Amino acid sequence: INHEFPLDADLSVSELVGSRPSPLDPELMQLFEIEPDWRIPRLSEGQRRRVQLLLQLRRPHDVLLLDKVTAHLDVV
Repeated sequence: INHEFPLDADLSVSELVGSRPSPLDPELMQLFEIEPDWRIPRLSEGQRRRVQLLLQLRRPHDVLLLDKVTAHLDVV
């Protein structure tokens, strides 16, 4: 998943998504059980993957291809 920020940036999830809010944010955060106060550098690999999915799914796409999307995800 391509990103416009470093995954070790000391930001919370809410700071990360707050710069460009999406109407999908609350639903996606609930679906992936993402807490807005999570700090990016302190996330497990699975939590980090869930945040990456949130960041991709909140943007409009004509087509979105995901390969091995569940690899390294924590069970939610």
